[in-house]
Amino acid sequence: MSWPNSEQLTLRVSDKVLYVGSTTAYPLAGVVRVQWERYAPRNGRAIRTILSNLTAFGPLIFLANSLANPSTAYNPFVGIAEFSGIIEFILVVGCIVRCWEPARILWESRHPYYTLSINTAGSVSTQLGNPDGEHLAKVARMIIDAIDDPTANWQIPVINYHIGDNIHQSGPGSVAKATA
Repeated sequence: MSWPNSEQLTLRVSDKVLYVGSTTAYPLAGVVRVQWERYAPRNGRAIRTILSNLTAFGPLIFLANSLANPSTAYNPFVGIAEFSGIIEFILVVGCIVRCWEPARILWESRHPYYTLSINTAGSVSTQLGNPDGEHLAKVARMIIDAIDDPTANWQIPVINYHIGDNIHQSGPGSVAKATA
């Protein structure tokens, strides 16, 4: 089973602070929402891309194939008929290349993902993705219990799978899409 980019994180609660990995910390008093839910990917665009490529390349491949096998004695495309096998091969490879990425997206999204969202009173939030919904539900309950228990002290490993685009904000109003 192939999953997209993943990283091992440790969620830790100590001294009324929630640590997500080694770079993010939230005071538990500022956490206003902890929610886990099933992530439903929107595969419509990938399906439309595959269908549009098949619609565009299909007639061209059929035409190249029919040029290679002329059914009449008179063929005005004699010069093209000699190269129609090469043209057909190029069209098939082009269709496969154009459909590869959308097909990969559909293949990887056949397994359910679950997300754990941690929101604060400000605009800061963290979202973790994982195929194990029970594990994320357990982590969510532990965080909610830690909000009410000032003596809570625990840590738990979580594998975070990046779902979709990886967005980084490096300053106020500066957002960049990182491709991986």
